[in-house]
Amino acid sequence: MSDSNGRLPWAYETFGSVEAGSRRRTARVVTVAAGVAARPGGTVTQVFSSSADREGAYRVLSNDAVKASELTRAMCDATADACRKEAKVYVPVDGTSLSFTDTKNVRGVGDVGGYKGPRRGLQVLTALAVSEQGTPVGVLEQSWWARSERSPVKRHFRRKLESKETRFWLATLKSARTRIAQAAPKTRAVFLLDRGFDSWAVLQMTRTDDVSLVVRAAYNRKIVAARRNSPQYLVETLRAQPVLGRYDIEVPASGGHPARTARMHLQATRVTLELRPTSKRRTHLEINAVLAREVRGPQGRALSWMLLTTSPSTHSRPSSRSSERTACGGASKRYTGHGSEAAATSRTPSFARARASSNGLPSTAPWLLVPCASLSSPANVLPCPRRRNSCKPRSMPPLS
Repeated sequence: MSDSNGRLPWAYETFGSVEAGSRRRTARVVTVAAGVAARPGGTVTQVFSSSADREGAYRVLSNDAVKASELTRAMCDATADACRKEAKVYVPVDGTSLSFTDTKNVRGVGDVGGYKGPRRGLQVLTALAVSEQGTPVGVLEQSWWARSERSPVKRHFRRKLESKETRFWLATLKSARTRIAQAAPKTRAVFLLDRGFDSWAVLQMTRTDDVSLVVRAAYNRKIVAARRNSPQYLVETLRAQPVLGRYDIEVPASGGHPARTARMHLQATRVTLELRPTSKRRTHLEINAVLAREVRGPQGRALSWMLLTTSPSTHSRPSSRSSERTACGGASKRYTGHGSEAAATSRTPSFARARASSNGLPSTAPWLLVPCASLSSPANVLPCPRRRNSCKPRSMPPLS
């Protein structure tokens, strides 16, 4: 375990509060976490080289006293405590899946991947706290569940919220917000969400739970306009707004296409969206909308993001030039003019390349311990939804 000695202080700070029934068992959890941080790998044998260390790790993962919920609680509480040093943190939330060997269907996992050749595993949703400089602080919240069966083919508003995976999204967001509000009340958390979170239930949280968020829009939603003689929609409304600012972003070469510098234009306005919780019920939500699109980009490959955000935006033309560094994982952009906070986070995917933490530790590596430990106890079970959205508010036209 010599390679992990340098990670022990961090591991103790993160997992030292785990209640595992005995101090000896908690010390083993800390040692295993330090080993995973030193040598991240997909299996225990890849992480630990000696037979004694491997045996200790296997005992931790299979011990009923080491509960996945307790590991999550300790890890996320440590992250929330670390957020006290920050005036503001960004919290990107995204999902993935973990595959496990389960030929006999005895491990409490469900289907993951495509339905033509399904694999067995867990669905995982992680909220990662990141500083304004792009440095990972740690995992702020995490949920995982198993899909047991396919759900019936129904329009989404005909199914109750309790039967949708949306309930895990809402629980993760609410828990992360509550955790950071209790541990770091002076720290402002802004949640960054991808297209999958563009649903009425998530957007409604901005009003019912006072959640600050930036979500990438998936739908060209209908706008409640003063004049109702003709319907108005989000994309058309944004494209009609004046350009608030411009910035450059470096696009790397990929797929045989050369690298280029994309010139982005920002447009924004405040809109009132029409949300449809059910087929008959309508509700209205006032929110800021931002459109970031590449000007004169390659046909079919021009960059574009449409965002919905609670952050304020400036609805006037720029009067001065300024240069900012984005908060997104070190991806430097030159921004000219005034705009919203969403403009500084419009390159949300670049969080995937976030820097190492200030002490040189891979602060999110041992998160894999938590869903792995959950295999020793029954996982959450949810009918597996089909891969088609039978009811979209309106198809999205090209943004570029």
